[in-house]
Amino acid sequence: KELPLWLARALDPKDYVYAGVPKTHSKPTLAALKVDASKHSLSQLNPYYYEAGVDLSIMTNDVDLVGALMDTFAQRYKDILERYDHTEDKDAGRFIKTLTSEERRLYVSGQRSSVHHSKWKRRMLEHIEHAPITQMSNKKRKTT
Repeated sequence: KELPLWLARALDPKDYVYAGVPKTHSKPTLAALKVDASKHSLSQLNPYYYEAGVDLSIMTNDVDLVGALMDTFAQRYKDILERYDHTEDKDAGRFIKTLTSEERRLYVSGQRSSVHHSKWKRRMLEHIEHAPITQMSNKKRKTT
């Protein structure tokens, strides 16, 4: 039987469950993603595809899964970088629907930064505002 990941994660350290890899993170799925990750809608597989994959790799001691997730993310990240600057792109809505929650956050943050930069260059802003994603990393750096 299949359990929700949160429950399997809680029971795994106690050896109450055997964690197997679901179809979404299976070898054939990862092989298809390796060929061209941008053609696949990871949000349909799991909106938290990467997070779930990392948890699964820890539970199953599958180092190859982590490598495949990193390769997939790197491939898709290039697409995100290329697309967020083109806000007039008619396919933007369709593209966003294929993104995981983390990828969507990166896309929106990049899009906002691009708009702010464009406005700043045209002297429509007095200063460049920090993107929300950089504000989070700045908070982590501050020590008391």
